[in-house]
Amino acid sequence: MLLNRPVAWIRYSVKANDQLDPLALTHESSAFRLVVGAGEARFEFREPPYSWEEAQRRVLEFLSSFEADLLLQTGPIRREFNVSGAGFVGGGVLGPMATLKVKVGGPLAEANTRRQFPWRFHRFEGDALITALVQRYEDFRRNRDRLLSTAFFVLTALESVFGGRSALRSQLAVERRVINHFAEFVSEFGSLGTARKIRAKYKGQDLTSAQAYWLECTLRQLLLRAGQYRSGNLPTSSLSMSQLPPL
Repeated sequence: MLLNRPVAWIRYSVKANDQLDPLALTHESSAFRLVVGAGEARFEFREPPYSWEEAQRRVLEFLSSFEADLLLQTGPIRREFNVSGAGFVGGGVLGPMATLKVKVGGPLAEANTRRQFPWRFHRFEGDALITALVQRYEDFRRNRDRLLSTAFFVLTALESVFGGRSALRSQLAVERRVINHFAEFVSEFGSLGTARKIRAKYKGQDLTSAQAYWLECTLRQLLLRAGQYRSGNLPTSSLSMSQLPPL
């Protein structure tokens, strides 16, 4: 059966607001070569996964990782990736099929894991704090946690480590408006099902899609800057509202 044969490549459409996205880039890793352009993303595997299901597992885990978001989620709105085809070792091509929603698990030797799943080992893996915070971020991206809870935890963790909000803002070179909006969103927004907590200024409303995407992008930038700072690579420019998606 074709679906149980090793997969040479898998292709996704790339859209934003239901329109093909103009993003163009090439990314090389030990697991695959990724070519994005003309509204498509093609993953060419260096070691073909043994089945269609396993190929999707690997790509979907990559697409919900911190490193992938830094690479691919750079536009004013979220880019959506939907599987549109695949090619198999020895011949055979499939058109669009349903995307799996799966988790990846199972013990593997570290060297083998690093080769096949390099996105699991992000650029700050030597820092226990940033590693823990990136894990919280990826839990949110894989629907294991809520955005508001994740963002609030990261903000308070960083404030604790850096000595308060003002020190955090200064050391990570983040403009006051950015931090203020971030803190307002995580403290005062959310429905009864999504809010982190209810307090005096509780608005009783969820974030809009634009606010949620802004919060996610800002969260990612805070993690990146915190990791850079703690590894001795100080941010060279301030993070301002103009560098983030519009609200």
